[in-house]
Amino acid sequence: MVGQSEIIQQAKAFSKEQRKKILMSLKEIELHKHLKELFKAMEPDYTIEITHGPEELGKDIVIVKKDKIGIDVIGVVVKTGDIRAKTLGKVDELKTQAEKAFSYAEEKKIKNIESQVQQAFAHPAEMKMIFKKLPISKVFIVLAGELSKQARKRLDKELTENVEIKDINWLIEKFTKYYPQVFFEGRVIDFLQEKIQQLETEHWLSKRGINLSDYFVGPPVTTIDIPVTLNEENFALIIEKRRMPFSLLKSILTPTRKIILVGDPGVGKSSALAKLSIDMLKEASALMFRGASKRKIEIPILVSAKEILEVDNSEALLKKYLVIPDIIDRFKVQVLMIDALDEVLLTQGKKVIKKAEEISRQLACSLVITSRKIDIINTSPTGFEKYELLPFEYEQALRLFEKLVSSNQILSSLKDGLEKIKFQIPMVPLSLMLLIELVEDNKEIPASVTELYDRFFDLMLGRWDKDKGIKVLFEYFIKRRFLAELAFKEFLEKGKLEISQKEFEVFLNNYFDKYGWDKENSKGFIREIERAGILNIKDPVIFRHRSFLDYSIACYIFDKRTEFDDLNDFVVQTYFDDTWGEVSFFYIGLMREISDAIIEKIFAVEDNGLFTCIDKLLTGRLLQAGWNSPTARKYYGIEKALSFVPVIREKFLKIAGKSKDKIPRIFADYLVMTLSKLAFGSGFLYKEAKSLFNNLSVQLNENSLPQMLSILWAIQGFLTPRELRETIDNFLETLSKIPDLSLEEQARSLLFLMIIEQKDKATVKTIKKKLNNLKKKDPETFKKLLPHKEKGFR
Repeated sequence: MVGQSEIIQQAKAFSKEQRKKILMSLKEIELHKHLKELFKAMEPDYTIEITHGPEELGKDIVIVKKDKIGIDVIGVVVKTGDIRAKTLGKVDELKTQAEKAFSYAEEKKIKNIESQVQQAFAHPAEMKMIFKKLPISKVFIVLAGELSKQARKRLDKELTENVEIKDINWLIEKFTKYYPQVFFEGRVIDFLQEKIQQLETEHWLSKRGINLSDYFVGPPVTTIDIPVTLNEENFALIIEKRRMPFSLLKSILTPTRKIILVGDPGVGKSSALAKLSIDMLKEASALMFRGASKRKIEIPILVSAKEILEVDNSEALLKKYLVIPDIIDRFKVQVLMIDALDEVLLTQGKKVIKKAEEISRQLACSLVITSRKIDIINTSPTGFEKYELLPFEYEQALRLFEKLVSSNQILSSLKDGLEKIKFQIPMVPLSLMLLIELVEDNKEIPASVTELYDRFFDLMLGRWDKDKGIKVLFEYFIKRRFLAELAFKEFLEKGKLEISQKEFEVFLNNYFDKYGWDKENSKGFIREIERAGILNIKDPVIFRHRSFLDYSIACYIFDKRTEFDDLNDFVVQTYFDDTWGEVSFFYIGLMREISDAIIEKIFAVEDNGLFTCIDKLLTGRLLQAGWNSPTARKYYGIEKALSFVPVIREKFLKIAGKSKDKIPRIFADYLVMTLSKLAFGSGFLYKEAKSLFNNLSVQLNENSLPQMLSILWAIQGFLTPRELRETIDNFLETLSKIPDLSLEEQARSLLFLMIIEQKDKATVKTIKKKLNNLKKKDPETFKKLLPHKEKGFR
């Protein structure tokens, strides 16, 4: 952020005369507010209050200095304008009536000051924050104007020794040193700086004493939508071009534009919005420093989905966000950012979107909403452009490590370990930062996502604290069990993503009663829970990251698995729940194995709607979590899940056919490819997926081709260039052998092969040749597959 030292330098760039003019131009009531900020900056531990008004009794501001010995109370009298008094005897000698009138006015100012000083000493201060009446021990006279020699002598002579005069030179010096914001619309600058500081420090790693900007690495961003102005020659090229660096995201936020920004859990959606906001607020601050005081300053507003539900309209939002009413007119909202749509209940999601759209329309600004990728597949709003934050590439992960780790030894361990597990653990910021915590503490690398969380909770809840000589009141497993039961009983069972502090306290008391613990230790217990950084105890009580909540619920199910009457049914039911589906992923991860019974029950669910079929395809994620399952079981699970590839495609096309707009048919394939990579794109499933690909290549039926393509799309990152070329050759051979295969099926497959293979010139040439031959045979097929853009269609 723009630091205080930089603001001081900006202020010093003004000449002393310019700074003087700015201070002298302030109205007296405005100056009171700035003086309060100045005194607070000079002495943060003092109590300072503006008392100006009908009941002030001489004191515009009161300063209370309290220490172990006693209390000093300073009354502050504030005056603006010059005072150029002559001696009272010389007033009658003035030649003109105008001179006499001017001099009498100056005399009146001095007498007014003297009167206020006398009142200040005569009447104890009454403050809102302190009950007791406080006698004044000293008075400061603050003069924002020039003071003539004669006026100074008069005041020195007639005022007591407990009175100090702070003149314009004192104000220029102190404001420049301690509160230079006054020279740039102080409260506006303060607001911008406070928002920047808030965003810089409200993140998980703030406990390390670092700002978000210090370690932020921008993730890659890509569009989810398939472009509709493509042809077969440039399809792969344009898909690749629509991937962009995070730094360019701001450039697409033009007025009235609506964007959904999605990503996997832990990919850093909240941090991305915070960093975007920080950069925009810094630009606003820079404009203020350059003197753009006559026009409205554009700023972002970043709030959670829950917070947007609490306001009725744009006016209420501005009051809530900007806090200070009289600075609202200085700003224009450039973009409204709504974070964590997935962290409100599904029934509230549509309400959030509708309200956000209405408020952004009222503010005439762009709109950005973040959500988990899986959730937005089920609740994708119309009229939004969809972008995705992608996991880090290997080099970006290393850059994050280098920003956060100073020890060369630990950095080397992280680099070596990352090479081994980069296909087992998602390369998202949350996982990588958890990895750093673990490696710094234990010097070893975990094997899977759930194990990563498992080990992280052990670390944060103090499993090894005693070995380090750290005093703890409660064993780590007690705290872990408490969080698990809290998550299951108060969140999952009650269908809540947050609870009130009162609900938390009731649960805590009941929990202590249940185990017969001494309630006098509850405060120490809460301190240790809060210190772990997993649970936010303030009202409302929430888990600091949604994944922590899902993992804790899974821990409860895992610990109590023998007590469930129908455990497998419960796990399957949870898996298909739109709000709690990730719990099943973590539970299987804790088991490190998925049972035949759970696999069979998932595929036996009778609902065959589109979203249920998508969940069945995504069973591959559960197979990843159960990485230690027998290879035959993983093979069977992948085979069953892939059987839904053609089903999902056809169901999507049927729904899309009812749309007023003509959606390109290839979009259905792109959706299936995306889901397949999510399901099977893991090193834990590579061996079985590759084996299934080879077996499908000899079956030669119409469904084997899209299933093979889905596998190839998912595992392409694990293949060497030679293996990729051989696998594509195998696919092309299969393509040529399947009888009665439609031209559209062939064209779709070849288009996606072009995206997968772009480096091997001979292979690319072969694919293009086949595409051109197909186009000559049936150009109408390509028009259906990739139609020309119609007017008004995005």
